[in-house]
Amino acid sequence: MTCAGADHPLLWTSDELKTLLQGSTVREQAVSSAASAEEEYASIVAQTEDSTDDFLPGAYSILTKEAFVDALATVLARAV
Repeated sequence: MTCAGADHPLLWTSDELKTLLQGSTVREQAVSSAASAEEEYASIVAQTEDSTDDFLPGAYSILTKEAFVDALATVLARAV
């Protein structure tokens, strides 16, 4: 199980988002948030790989997309 728990929409598959939020007014927002999370992760990876003077090669290999999205979901779940 992830830190945020599987009940956070960022942790759902695209099929789960479509099915579980069918007819919901937040469906598009959830889909957009998932896409934004993936874009942010890709941006972080690109920055760490392109800036070898600032980041040791492989230093952030533990930061998988799944770990990043889980951490983001945990923060968002606790945001007030």
